[in-house]
Amino acid sequence: MHDEIPLGETCPDCGTHHRVVESIPSQPLTRSLVDDLRRSTKFTFVQATNWSSGNHIRLDTDEEVTEDLILGTETKAMYLRLYDPGWVVELEADPREDVDETVEDVAQEMWMYVSQERDAELFEMLEFVCSLLDPEYDCPKCEYCKTGGTTSAHNFLSHLTNTHGYTGEEALSILEDCALNAELTS
Repeated sequence: MHDEIPLGETCPDCGTHHRVVESIPSQPLTRSLVDDLRRSTKFTFVQATNWSSGNHIRLDTDEEVTEDLILGTETKAMYLRLYDPGWVVELEADPREDVDETVEDVAQEMWMYVSQERDAELFEMLEFVCSLLDPEYDCPKCEYCKTGGTTSAHNFLSHLTNTHGYTGEEALSILEDCALNAELTS
């Protein structure tokens, strides 16, 4: 959310009415809670943009949770992010009638865009952390094992995706685990 825009107001830059969505519990959501939202009649589209272990965000569970959602209603698609007051609308968009677009089309495009942006941000952060911690890049599928002093995070990700066919999200998760292990041992 834009720091200078108070909740409840429409942003002059992006046109989004940044507000808290009260109908969703103000907590990270588990896969089962996301599935419950998907089955509800309130939403036509529900998709998380990332999953992480609850332990990684200091929860008392190792169950996977999300703090980012794409929702579709009958009239619009919304990107929501969990903040201190609750689930806040980061971005919203209506379908374009001139191209016969549905809310689900807009929500799917929004999900792809947000996922790509999140992966790029996460990679930049992990690469920076890895440059400070000197992690051990240990491939779970082969003998590849190098330290941050002998290869870069980017090279390790390339190995995981090109050699073993991991998706970008799976490879980033493995890289994140390497960084967390380095942090725990330092």
